[in-house]
Formats: sequence, C-alpha cells, structure tokens
Amino acid sequence: MLTIGLDLDGVICDMVGSFLPEAKRLFGHDISQNDLSDFNIWEVTPITLEQSKQIFENDIFLSKLRQVRDASKHILTLANNAIIHIITARWEDRKPATTKWLHDNGIIYDKLSFVPSSQKAEFAKQNGINMFVEDKYSTALGLAEVCPLVCLMDYPWNQGQLPKNVYRFSGWSHLISHPLVNAVLLITKEMQKKSPLDMLDIFK
Repeated sequence: MLTIGLDLDGVICDMVGSFLPEAKRLFGHDISQNDLSDFNIWEVTPITLEQSKQIFENDIFLSKLRQVRDASKHILTLANNAIIHIITARWEDRKPATTKWLHDNGIIYDKLSFVPSSQKAEFAKQNGINMFVEDKYSTALGLAEVCPLVCLMDYPWNQGQLPKNVYRFSGWSHLISHPLVNAVLLITKEMQKKSPLDMLDIFK
C-alpha cells in the first residue's frame, strides 16, 4: 500500500504563522513571513536562537498552533488511499503536546515519528515512503533521492531549483487537485482491487 510521509510544521500546522505574532508579543519583533528567506529564522531576522527556543519549547504555544488551511480535510482524502506517516523534526520530548494537537485538530494518521531533518531521507528510505510532503528546501532535496515523489509546500524560505521529482504547491487544495497526485492515488486504489498479475495491465 502507498505510504505517504508528512512533515508537521509548515505542512500540517502553521508554525510560522503562529510563531511570528508570538515573537512580536513577547519580544517586540515585527516581522513578516516574506522576510524569512531562510528556514532558520534566527539567521535572517532579529529574533535570536534563544528567543526562538523559548517559544518553540512552550507546550502552551504548541497547543494553540493554527492548522495549515484545509490540512485535516485533505489528509483524510489521502488516508483513504494510503498509510499516513507523520515525520517531524521536533524533539521527541514534545510528543505529548504534539499528539494532543493532532487529536484536537482532527488529523488522521497511522504513524508518528520524531526524526532530525538531516536524517529524514534515510528514514524515508528505510520505511518505504513513496511520497513525502515537506516544507524545508534542503530536506526536500535529500528526500528526492529516495522518494519517487516529493511535494514541497511553497514558502519564502524554500526557494530554489528543484529536481524533476519535486513539485512545488501553494497549499493543500493545490496539492490534492494536482493531476500527478491524483494519478498516484488512482493507481493505488486500483492496486488494492487487483492481484499482482492483474496490476501489469495498469501500466500498459
């Protein structure tokens, strides 16, 4: 069965959209998402690494994160045709807050793993991930070497040239309506109906 890997922050929950107002409230930093030319916010804005940690490591903040628009609805569509494996670079000590947020926001998934960004490609290879939805540019490039299809959610911090099997999407509605994604789901649905020998007809 098709296995789809989903990043969490920037794909399912709107971490940056929630983080920036909190950084302004706590530290007075008035920063737009368009100012974020790099994934590491503290490298391209006045927000320091310590200030970032103070926000990111707060379970109350994590519990109030907004959902990326239409994420739960469209993940449900994927879950009807695939195994959903959420693979996040959050530290594992954030697991209780993370699982609670997923439950409270109606996110359907089969597995949840905590894996550093630098190790996601190897993890995806070992766990048979066929399609991965990500928002970090360097991680998407690594995943492209092991996953047939990588979907990159479009943000200011992940601009750059992409391999042929990495596609950029403006959001969940764009992704779920894309012909390539639909073709992958359709083939998967047909695979569930047919025997291995009958599957040869699909590719004729």
